[in-house]
Amino acid sequence: MREDQIVSGELRQRAWVWDNGEVCWNADDIESALREMADSGLVVLGFDIIERLSGDRKKPWGTSGYEMDALLRSKAWAECVTLARDLAIKDVRDTQRLTGEKPPYPDLWYCVTTVDQLGARKLEGGVIFVRTSKEDEQRRKRSHLRPL
Repeated sequence: MREDQIVSGELRQRAWVWDNGEVCWNADDIESALREMADSGLVVLGFDIIERLSGDRKKPWGTSGYEMDALLRSKAWAECVTLARDLAIKDVRDTQRLTGEKPPYPDLWYCVTTVDQLGARKLEGGVIFVRTSKEDEQRRKRSHLRPL
């Protein structure tokens, strides 16, 4: 199930879904969406901040990511869900540092990557999330993750 199908109807209607199934939320909705995803038991691995251009094009503005591997191996799932949610909300509130842009952010969208408990078990022993300077290449390599 896609993550936009997990959140409430109002948030679902305002989400922006790419042709590839990736789901993004605007600055007004992202914190609520993150909370609802966590309430559904999803661990947020990070998000990209983008500007939506014409067609299916986007302009990247910033990124936020968390290496959750060690935590997922050593902590209870519920604790990982809460920690990841709190880290993501903290980074949303720090959008200016991540993007260099000053608020408000009417043109920015947050595209979230999550993993559920079953998906995390399938990836056991592997690196769940890595962010490098070659972000696009790494995103393609991470195609086994469920984009939100």
